[in-house]
Amino acid sequence: MINPSHLIDQAGRLSASSRKGKPRQTDLRRAVSSAYYAVFHALAAAAADTFVGSSNRNAVSYSLLYRAFEHTQLKRICEAASRPTLPERYQRSLNVTSFSDAVQDFAATFVRLQKWRHLADYDPRERFDASEVQVAVTLAEDTLKNLDKIAGAERQLFLALLLFDVRSQ
Repeated sequence: MINPSHLIDQAGRLSASSRKGKPRQTDLRRAVSSAYYAVFHALAAAAADTFVGSSNRNAVSYSLLYRAFEHTQLKRICEAASRPTLPERYQRSLNVTSFSDAVQDFAATFVRLQKWRHLADYDPRERFDASEVQVAVTLAEDTLKNLDKIAGAERQLFLALLLFDVRSQ
């Protein structure tokens, strides 16, 4: 199992200045990517733990659910979930007008981290400095805490939505 805390630790080490000077761009880019993937893997584990059970982590069904997330769908749904009022199609299907602040904060930061990860992984023109990468690492840490604050029925609803979205009506 991938430990999100280890990815956060890795991101912190990669973005830290060494005795030889500033971190390399390669290390800063990997730090941004690791910060995002810490949140991504925490989300996948939360869903699999919720719907298959943490006692079944070696089961094929656990692995299937863990791997079911698609980055593009996560972004689209998190953009909607981060709004103070959900788009009408979600309100009708979910029978709620909005998610809690914890879900909104998680969703907004997830989208932000994913955008940074795309820049780090795919844009050769992008340059990062250690201080902004430290912001990404801190945001990822805070986002993991926000995920833990989402509880009960809302947690289950949000995780199910991220996995399956809603059909247009």
